[in-house]
Amino acid sequence: MAKRNLFGAALGLLMVVLLSSCKTTGHGFGGGGSGFSPPDNIAAPVSLDYSRAELEAKWKSRIQSFLNKGVVPLIDIESSLKENDGNAYLDETLGVMDRLGVALMAFDGYRGPKQFVGGKKKKKKKKKKGYQWGYYIQYLVNAYPDRFILATNGGTNKNWLKEKGGAPRHFIDQVEEQVRGGDYPVMGEFDFRHYMSNSQCKKGRTDRDSDIPLNGENGHRLFALSQETGIAFSIHLEPEDAPLAALEEMLAAYPGAKVIVAHFGQIRHPGREKKFGPELVRRLLKTYPNLYYDIATGQPNRRYKCNLGVFDTVIWQDAPGGQKGTLKPEYKAILSEFSGRFVVGTDYGGGRRPLPEFLEKKVSNLRLILRDLPTEAQHDIAYRNAWNLLTGKNWGVLQAEAVKKVAKKKVKRKRSVQPREGAPRYRGVLSDGHGHLKGRKASQKATIEAMDRNNIDQVVVWVKQQGGWTDADTLAYKKAYPKRIVAGIAFQNKGWTKDKSWFLGEVRSKAASGKFQWLGEMSMRGKIGGKLNSPPDSPRIREVLDMAVKYNMPLTVHHNPWNYSAGKWKRSGEYETFIEKSLAANPKATVVWDHWCGLSTPGDIRKLFKRLPNLSCGLAWIHKKRSTLPTQLVDKNAQFLPEWKALFEDYPERFIMGVDSSATPMNIRDYDWRVDVIRTALGGLSPLTAKKLATENFQKLKGP
Repeated sequence: MAKRNLFGAALGLLMVVLLSSCKTTGHGFGGGGSGFSPPDNIAAPVSLDYSRAELEAKWKSRIQSFLNKGVVPLIDIESSLKENDGNAYLDETLGVMDRLGVALMAFDGYRGPKQFVGGKKKKKKKKKKGYQWGYYIQYLVNAYPDRFILATNGGTNKNWLKEKGGAPRHFIDQVEEQVRGGDYPVMGEFDFRHYMSNSQCKKGRTDRDSDIPLNGENGHRLFALSQETGIAFSIHLEPEDAPLAALEEMLAAYPGAKVIVAHFGQIRHPGREKKFGPELVRRLLKTYPNLYYDIATGQPNRRYKCNLGVFDTVIWQDAPGGQKGTLKPEYKAILSEFSGRFVVGTDYGGGRRPLPEFLEKKVSNLRLILRDLPTEAQHDIAYRNAWNLLTGKNWGVLQAEAVKKVAKKKVKRKRSVQPREGAPRYRGVLSDGHGHLKGRKASQKATIEAMDRNNIDQVVVWVKQQGGWTDADTLAYKKAYPKRIVAGIAFQNKGWTKDKSWFLGEVRSKAASGKFQWLGEMSMRGKIGGKLNSPPDSPRIREVLDMAVKYNMPLTVHHNPWNYSAGKWKRSGEYETFIEKSLAANPKATVVWDHWCGLSTPGDIRKLFKRLPNLSCGLAWIHKKRSTLPTQLVDKNAQFLPEWKALFEDYPERFIMGVDSSATPMNIRDYDWRVDVIRTALGGLSPLTAKKLATENFQKLKGP
């Protein structure tokens, strides 16, 4: 008997070793007929086996595999999966995904198993209070990283619906902790205003007839989390009047939050949802660039049985006694014109039919919606927009063709600063403290598009004289994009550089008008070793500093007092002259000395900060060729050098970032790379410091 028990124990141990050593390869749940069998009742945290870069490479390869076959792939960004459904249906689901062209599915998780604390005996143990985070989706992603995407647990649980928060045991607090941990490329769907489903009405349930204020405390925390991290989230929000008003309020308050409103065109109580329609949707999409919709919506003739069987999806054309399988022209126009603002979802979740059967029906409806749209719109909505939200990168045929053209011309720019793929990036919103319009080919529209791509909420603009740009153009730019453009009074013109007598009077008049928010970029010595535009002790500088104080406007200055000779950099006496005769003459002025305070060293900046409490340093030029700078800010991989990191952590409120784009074709071409350098550098700082440098310090300087 003892031998048999010993043999059984040894065999069991051998099986455990063999199973634990069999790492999955990512080719299907049913590979080799083995199926997917994670442990039951997963309670402990589960780490991902792959880096974000490795996951993105696998996603990209699978998407491309469908494109190579002429199939428009789908990325389902809004579904949920319970453990029992996954274990029951996923083997069969893999083949269905391949056949239907579903490249990727992002699954929300559900809460984990109940946990108990207390004594050793079961009777003395008590159920652990609060929400238990579920980790089933982590197992799913580790098994098949090329098919499934990790989303947070969804906001459909009792802890969320009861609006709990303020302690680690609560759901919203755990969402914040999990998302800040960096594993999640997308958050799940969160219920705010939610009607009951047909099946829930049949069962007499009322728990999903929820009405959580979007602008309540937990709503603010969710929007703020997305703005901080750059991670998108979905909301279920029936478009009644009050929820719609709250949506606009929150989109305006958190322009960096990426918000996906689920179930486009689903109207289940028309009497309560009278405002929803093409005109409203068009206005919202024009006004709020951070708003997206998913098309996880109803098929033609779907009825809502909780309200007298009304047809609940308004995007379909009417027909005698029902609806046709053709989009209404007004909704087709919106999906075509705003194709960059819609994503795909199937809305799978607990209590629904088996996943393979469910996908057949839902994907058929998605293909029906996409069918009559222009080809580019189909690709945008099916996968490109989701790819952008998940990775922060663009996927576009036109962009790929542009890259090919550049390659054909053999334009190879060897950059001395090149972020490493897979390096941590700051994912939250950025604010650009340094922007221009220069030259006849400068494009305002291309700048806004670049900002949208890179999650940049606002930019300060000072025009340059090249191309005939004036401050009136800046005001027109601001009028066209009032929430994106911060109007600056420009100094890079002959009025300043030629010391025209009328110039400062104009500046004073513009500052007094209240139409502008920033002064700059006031240049003393621009290019390193270049022309002197104004002596560093000029009375004109002190006059501008006085204006900055009087009109409560920040002033950005550009002064790089360096010379290069005999292979060495040498700082000139203009550095001390500018500090002593100008900055120290009016320490009340709020000054941003750009290009890290005249290319100063960290030690010099520490001295400046101690002496001048209203001085900040701008970090534009972070992307510059390192060999052309006397003091280097980052290494070749776009990582802040150690002495700079220490300075930022000691003085986190004294620096702002800047892209320093003049909106020229070359600058627009390099825009994404410049921002990637910034995000990579910020990714090496503590989260709170990174956020201050990225946006908070800018917003504080700009003011309301």
